[in-house]
Amino acid sequence: MEKLYSQQESKIERERILLKIKKIDADTDFYQIISDAETFAWKLEEQITDAKLQLVRINCKKVVENRVRCHSNSPLSDTGTSEQPCDQNLLCRYKRRCL
Repeated sequence: MEKLYSQQESKIERERILLKIKKIDADTDFYQIISDAETFAWKLEEQITDAKLQLVRINCKKVVENRVRCHSNSPLSDTGTSEQPCDQNLLCRYKRRCL
């Protein structure tokens, strides 16, 4: 009887240990998923930041080009200068942001 009890106790102990191992594996998998998701989110944030910087560079290039247009002599004007002040000219609307 004692041997049977010992075997049953041993079996229960093994099952308990196996359950602990499964729980640890599940927790490890869960934390790995979270870690992978965080890494993915950081990479996305970097790509978004890079894209925003590229947009700023593009807009600044447009502003510089447009500013040159604003301040250049107009071939249609009799006086040879732009009739609208640069701040009112739609081509220069981004001037303050980039320059």
